[in-house]
Formats: sequence, structure tokens, C-alpha cells
Amino acid sequence: MPMSRKLIISSHKRAFTLVELLVVIAIIGVLIALLLPAVQQAREAARRSQCRNNMKQMGLALHNYHGTYGSFPPSTVRAPYTVASGWFGKPGWGWGALILPFVEQSGLHDALGVTVNQLQYYNTVPNMVQLTQTKLDVYLCPSSPIPDLNAKFKKDAFAAEDVPASSNYKGVFGTNNEGATSGGPADCPSGWYRGYCFNAEDGVFGGGSKVKFRDITDGTSNTLAIGEVTYGDLGDGIDRMASVWVGMYNGSGWSGNDQVVRVTQESIKNTTARRLFGTFRNAYSSHHPGGVQFLMGDGSVQFLPETINGVTLENLAARADGNVVGEY
Repeated sequence: MPMSRKLIISSHKRAFTLVELLVVIAIIGVLIALLLPAVQQAREAARRSQCRNNMKQMGLALHNYHGTYGSFPPSTVRAPYTVASGWFGKPGWGWGALILPFVEQSGLHDALGVTVNQLQYYNTVPNMVQLTQTKLDVYLCPSSPIPDLNAKFKKDAFAAEDVPASSNYKGVFGTNNEGATSGGPADCPSGWYRGYCFNAEDGVFGGGSKVKFRDITDGTSNTLAIGEVTYGDLGDGIDRMASVWVGMYNGSGWSGNDQVVRVTQESIKNTTARRLFGTFRNAYSSHHPGGVQFLMGDGSVQFLPETINGVTLENLAARADGNVVGEY
């Protein structure tokens, strides 16, 4: 009788070896490394798109303001609608406050008493501090790590809580004489301010100005109106200030460059291909890789690279210089 054989089947399954496990972990790590930049780029694209939409909304507000009052708003205006000699260092409502009714903030505009009351914390407007601390998303770029309140513009004479709400946008003041520096020559050309020797009349925004469409003879599509200003360090050691939407207080706290800035700062000297990001902490800047978004006079939004030619940038900032704008 033949001997029976038992078929023995092992119930033990083969496990991963340590080497195989490490290979799987390495593959997962590589996939994450490949996907993470794409996710980050997608998020930044969404933030940049929201920033662009904010600027388009401001552009529509500027046009509606012009349709109502017959001109673009000034960068800063005192109450009532006058501007004293040497408007820097004077309290004044900013263009961001002036267009509040056109960005669906009529209630805030009326509560502040814009162009009726003086912009001063010690005036008779109830809850002035709280009102000027209102966070408005339309004035904030999602890519910028900016706080709701901008302590860089705190009025020194007041308490720590008296800090205005932040903004990532400034009007384009125009161009400037690059040969001049702070405290510079007293022989500035006629119509130019001393010190920095900058012309307050060649951009869309000026102190107490009332620029009309007909004044932009270079064409609204060729003229910058509003640009981005970010908050914090971009990796170059410059602590950027961004802005505030309500206006300016005075030279010891809020100041004229809260609302506007020239496209060329004193840190930018040559006229060859130069960086839009100057070493001046009030210069136009952004956390978008490679450049800054600008609102044009016609309401469109353009992305200007940080390596834009300086002459081209100045031609875009001036509303009526008659120069041909180069490629950018």
C-alpha cells in the first residue's frame, strides 16, 4: 500500500523587507516633493487672481467716482475739500476713504464723515478709532502676510490700540527727479516739491488734485493708477510697510506716502533694466513671484515684472508726458 503524502501549505505570507519599505517611503517622498510645488502654485494663482479682482473693483470705483464728481479722487484731501500749502504732514482723508461708497461701504463712509470731518482721533466723530480699524478685504492682497491693523502707521502720541486698518494698495503719484535725495537741492524745477524733487502733477494721484480723463493724454490704458505694496520682508532684509486705507495723519505717524508713492524711489538710480522692488520700504512690491500688479487708468490690471526698464516704468507713471511706452 503506497504511503500517503500530506501536502503541507504554509500559512505564513512573505513580508516587506526593510529595503523595500525604504524604497516605498522614498517614492512617496518624491511624489510629495513633485506635487507640493504644484499645489503651492495653484494656491498662489488663486490669491493673485483675488488680488487682481480687488484692483478691478477699485478701478470700477474710481470710474464711478469720476462719473459722480467729474474727476478722479485726490490721493489725500483735507476737510473741507481744500489742501493747504505743503500738504505733506497734514491730516487728510485718503483716496481709499473717498471711494468707500463705490466699494459697497457707504455706511462706513457716512459714519466717518469723510470730507466733512477732519481725520483726527480727537475730533467729535464717535468711535473714530474703531471705525478707522475696519478691515476691508477689497484693500488687502491675500498673498501678503499683512495684519488686520498696521502698527507701522501708529500715531506715536496715541495709545497702542490706536492703529488704523491695513491696505496693500497705493496710488501712483507720478515720477521723480532721480538725481535728488532726501534733504536735497533747493533748486528743484518750478512746480516740483523740494527735498526729493518730485513732481506732484504728472501722475493720476496728487495731494488735493482733481485729475480728469481728459488730463490723461497718454491714454488711460498706458497710465498706471494704483499699485501693490506688500508687508514684511521679501528675503532682502527690507521691512516693508504696506499702507492704510483711511488716509494720513501727519509726519510723526501717518504720512503722505501712506496713500501714494512714486514709481522710482531714491534707491533706484540708473535708467537701465532695474528692479521694481527698490530697497525703499514704501516702494511698490508684492509677494507674487516676479513682479507687481498695477491697476491702469482704464480699469484693466497689468502685471509688471520686477526687471521692467526704468524709463518704461516712468513713462507708464506719467499721465501726459507724450512718450512712447516700451515693451514690458
